[in-house]
Amino acid sequence: MSLQTEEKIDILEEQIWNLQDSLGLLNNENLAMFQEMVNIVKQMKNEFQKMAEEIAGTQKLKEDFQELRQGLVDVKIIQINLQELRKEIEEIKGIKAELKGISDTVESVKIQEDLQELKQGITEISDIKKELAILKSLMQKGKTKDKEKELALTGVGTKDERG
Repeated sequence: MSLQTEEKIDILEEQIWNLQDSLGLLNNENLAMFQEMVNIVKQMKNEFQKMAEEIAGTQKLKEDFQELRQGLVDVKIIQINLQELRKEIEEIKGIKAELKGISDTVESVKIQEDLQELKQGITEISDIKKELAILKSLMQKGKTKDKEKELALTGVGTKDERG
């Protein structure tokens, strides 16, 4: 009986050692796997930071293009206004030339009325220009607010906005 018990204890000890060896190997494999996972997570974090920087750069380029586009629109508006003013100046020059040659008072009165209408038209154009300048400043203020909203949505806002 005692021999059988000793043999069984020896078998149990051998099985325990085998289990310990297996657990040690398993722990080593798990440790290697966790180290590999940590390395992958670090690489992903670095890639994410690079992408965030690239997105910020792309956003800046987009804003620059929008500003350029708005500048082109403003230039076109100015060009149109200048063309209109040139036409009016040419008309006024023509009227002045006609005034020099006209001696009839009835014609003078008509020309004076035409001049008054032209002056009124120039005043209206001046008012339109002022309104355009006001609209432009309002649009720029709106763009600034839109930029702040975009920054807030992307989580890039100022310290005050973040906390």
